[in-house]
Amino acid sequence: MGGIPKYCLVSLGLPGNMKAGNVDEIYRGLCSLAEEYRAAIIGGDTNFSPSGIIIDVFLTGEVEPEFLCLRSKAQPGDSILVTGRLGHSAVCLSKGEYSPPSPRIKEARAILKMAKVNAMIDISDGLGKDLHAITRSSNTGAIINAESIPVSPGANMELALTGGEDYELLLTVPGDNKELLLSTIPAETGTALTCIGEIAERNTGVLIRNKNGETVPLLPGGYEHFK
Repeated sequence: MGGIPKYCLVSLGLPGNMKAGNVDEIYRGLCSLAEEYRAAIIGGDTNFSPSGIIIDVFLTGEVEPEFLCLRSKAQPGDSILVTGRLGHSAVCLSKGEYSPPSPRIKEARAILKMAKVNAMIDISDGLGKDLHAITRSSNTGAIINAESIPVSPGANMELALTGGEDYELLLTVPGDNKELLLSTIPAETGTALTCIGEIAERNTGVLIRNKNGETVPLLPGGYEHFK
């Protein structure tokens, strides 16, 4: 985490009845997004596809050593923070709609410039699953508070925990860095930042605390890539 996009390769598989105007539309959208994130489309490939449209995008980027942030350095006592709100993408999907995510590139850069961050990941597979990815890589546990999780309007707790595809940032920060980030990042980036829990010792496991103060295991439910 903490990197910036640089170069993009686009490969298309196109059916024989595909109109040139539709291909132009695809590239207008790709070029618009690339320009927004200051990335360059530098090539790719185009082939015949007998089974519909195939769009494959390969994106490279770079990150300076001082901005590089892994998921494997969380420490017991770290505060767990999350940007934005969770569950919006899943709500749209349940309605047969698609909500294009907005990668939190500027937010990640601003956070890493502002304070020490021990671990970070983007929420692509669901809060529960991606928090487990941090604790597994860092050899820690975690406790999050259900009441603190920023749930998107129209979503519920299950969608917030397992929906995925929101691409919000999930990060852990030590000591007073929490208050520094909470007081500055929303104003600087326009994106909300919420503390939802704390990293714990490994033997604690990964737990979620309800409004009554009771804790239960947080299952790593979420998107399954090979199911």
